[in-house]
Amino acid sequence: MLFGWDSVSPRMHFVSTCIVAVGMLISAFWILAANSWMQTPAGFSIGEDALL
Repeated sequence: MLFGWDSVSPRMHFVSTCIVAVGMLISAFWILAANSWMQTPAGFSIGEDALL
């Protein structure tokens, strides 16, 4: 964002910053969702009474 400071208008700079921020939030959500899905021990039980 800093390298293009003089190349575009302030409005376009703000819009591109917002687009990058939204993309970062979406990416962070999917990374956390995938990590939580991969870390779920589905089908694992320690003992018979663990299901209660």
